[in-house]
Amino acid sequence: MGSGSTRRTSRATTRTTRGGGGGMKTGSAMGMGMVILFIIAALGAYMVYQDGVRKKELAAANATTPVIVAATELKAGKQLTPQDITIKQVKVGSVEPGAFTDASDPSLIGGTLVVNISGNQTILRNYIGVPEERLAPKEGEREATITLKGQDANDSFLRKGQEVSVFRVFTTASGNRITQSLSKRARILEVKKNDSLAANAQGGGEAQALTTLAVSPEDAQRILQYRDSGEVKLLDGPNQEPPPSRVSLFQAWRGVEQEESELTSEVGGTLMAKEAKSG
Repeated sequence: MGSGSTRRTSRATTRTTRGGGGGMKTGSAMGMGMVILFIIAALGAYMVYQDGVRKKELAAANATTPVIVAATELKAGKQLTPQDITIKQVKVGSVEPGAFTDASDPSLIGGTLVVNISGNQTILRNYIGVPEERLAPKEGEREATITLKGQDANDSFLRKGQEVSVFRVFTTASGNRITQSLSKRARILEVKKNDSLAANAQGGGEAQALTTLAVSPEDAQRILQYRDSGEVKLLDGPNQEPPPSRVSLFQAWRGVEQEESELTSEVGGTLMAKEAKSG
């Protein structure tokens, strides 16, 4: 009986052992599955992350920023106006060092180019010269501002510090073209040019140069009185005589003295350039 009991116990133990081994295998398989699922999830998350990184890198590579470029070909010496510039979108990594990215930058509009640039070319900071200081009138001098037009605005002697003579040209009621000296000695303090391209963009159509002069108080009063009637012009150097007036053949036949008397009455003062010749 003892021996039979021992055999039954041994068989039961064997069955229990076999059953326990099956449970261990099942648990091991489940654990392995969990590991695999974790690895797959991790790989998926990594791939999503990498995709996001690639998208960010691509977006950064394609990101653009506004850059100020020339609206058309511009020459050295040009004072920039809003009509001279335009905005172009450029990839961030391609922006040239020193490029203007803001049209309201105080160094841009009003700055003077020191190089020639072509249309659509980026305007760099070193393309614009340092603004020169405006000259000041000396003791006993007064300022008078005139506007030169057309070819007169581009005279080679039109520069700061240059001494000039000032005169005006006007047409009288009788049709005579008269020249009148306004100042025998004037000194240029400042010149602000507006070339024909900018003038056309603004509806003007011709070059202009706003010129500030230093003159005697008497000459300043005379210039201010007559600058808006007729054309004001400059001659290179002091004490220069303006070109002679032109009168009609009929007026010349009547005599120079009578003509001068009538012209003096028309302009309301003594003409400093009295020479007249037939037109």
